[in-house]
Amino acid sequence: MSTYAGFASITGGDTAVEFATDQVSSSYSMRLIDRGLLEEIRRIERGGGGDMLAGFVRRLEGNLADFAEVFSDYVARGDARGALRTAHSLKGMCHQLGARALGELFAEIERSIKAGDYADARRRFDGGNDLIARSLDALKRG
Repeated sequence: MSTYAGFASITGGDTAVEFATDQVSSSYSMRLIDRGLLEEIRRIERGGGGDMLAGFVRRLEGNLADFAEVFSDYVARGDARGALRTAHSLKGMCHQLGARALGELFAEIERSIKAGDYADARRRFDGGNDLIARSLDALKRG
């Protein structure tokens, strides 16, 4: 990872990502996408698994689009377990698809929820919009 003028740049394989360093933690200093894992999913598809990756990415994209509303609803109802479960599920989906940096974002959101800091969890999610967009784009390119 290289840092300059408040921005960081991560390169890995054929994927690079740049983001404002004040918006995300230093723990995102990893490859955006695990290309080996994506290749393993593609290998399974070639063996008769259909277009699994596209379906998984669509599901992830939908869950990401719904997260803010679902999270806010859980918080408004005082359902910390529901809020935690939602972040934990997204963390798992990201890791299973090889979206490493995005998975770490949701790990941090999960830690904030466990600490009872829902405002921090929401700030982290809102601050991760660029990371989310770049991760989804990289996954769609497969």
